[in-house]
Amino acid sequence: MKKKRRIERNLLNENFQDTLESIKPINLIKGLFTQKSFNELGGSSSIIDTLMGLATGYISKKTFVGGSHNLFKNGLGMLLQMGIQNLTISNSDTIKVFGKKILQSIFKKKPEDELETLYR
Repeated sequence: MKKKRRIERNLLNENFQDTLESIKPINLIKGLFTQKSFNELGGSSSIIDTLMGLATGYISKKTFVGGSHNLFKNGLGMLLQMGIQNLTISNSDTIKVFGKKILQSIFKKKPEDELETLYR
């Protein structure tokens, strides 16, 4: 009985250590770029979408929560982060098109006639 309990405790400890190792940020990032996960995610576009979602979620949480240590506010910030993150990932194509149009309108070349009248 004691031997069985010791074996189970050792297996549980090994599983726990494996789990801790797998959720380290560096290992999660490495997992994103393995060939298997790269193909499952749909290539680089999906990785960009995911990173864009993570960034917008994090920025929205930091904007809402700031440096607060209030447990309630931190909980709401985490919910906000997950919501915006999922919303961004699911609508990434629309966001890319919108961003591209904004950048095109900002950096649009002006016709020669307009440039001449501006500099006279």
